[in-house]
Amino acid sequence: MVKGFRAPGETAKTSIRIQKGVKSRIADRLKEQGLSIKARSAWVTKAVDQLMSLPDFEDIVADEFLAGESESLPYTSTTTFLDDIDSLAEKAKIATRINVDRSSVIRSAITQALIWEGSVLFNPKELDKTLEDEAEAQDHE
Repeated sequence: MVKGFRAPGETAKTSIRIQKGVKSRIADRLKEQGLSIKARSAWVTKAVDQLMSLPDFEDIVADEFLAGESESLPYTSTTTFLDDIDSLAEKAKIATRINVDRSSVIRSAITQALIWEGSVLFNPKELDKTLEDEAEAQDHE
């Protein structure tokens, strides 16, 4: 195999920037569903699949933004699926004339999945403050 070339369907790793605290919200959802952190990539893939099936996915992705502090979220998928995400990003970019990339699509999918599953999301400053308050409360226990 040529170095740097990946066959279609081969596993590939990437990472995206997400709002600080969203990673822990995903971990909470996995725990509630009886899944380990190793299932995170499968959970994200399912979220992207759900987003791709929506007729207005371009508008949802266009409304996505990254504000506040962020952290890296590792993601493993197939090269074919990552290519599908890139195609979706390009389609959204053309439809909305907004710069959309792979990370935008995945962040949108994660946000939508957390909303669909009943997890409450706050704006980034409120989320950071809520997490600080929770940590402080645990320190006092």
